[in-house]
Amino acid sequence: SNGSVISSVPPGITALRLFAGVYEVDFGRPIAGCTWFTALGGDNFIPSGGEVDSVPREGNANALFVTRDNSEGAAVDGDFYAELTC
Repeated sequence: SNGSVISSVPPGITALRLFAGVYEVDFGRPIAGCTWFTALGGDNFIPSGGEVDSVPREGNANALFVTRDNSEGAAVDGDFYAELTC
């Protein structure tokens, strides 16, 4: 929820909390032509309410722009998973 990466395979994936509920996840390689998956959750495997959405990050060909909302639609910090398949 604070932009920390729990695990990264391969190493080098970074995340940055831009502001409440908004993150940049940088995979260290161009993501064009890849598919990605984002989902709610964290390392404790306890489900959390709300939504997570992601799109390619404008201005950074290596990253996703991720937003995290609570059940009422307000931006909130929260854990999520992001996976890239190329």
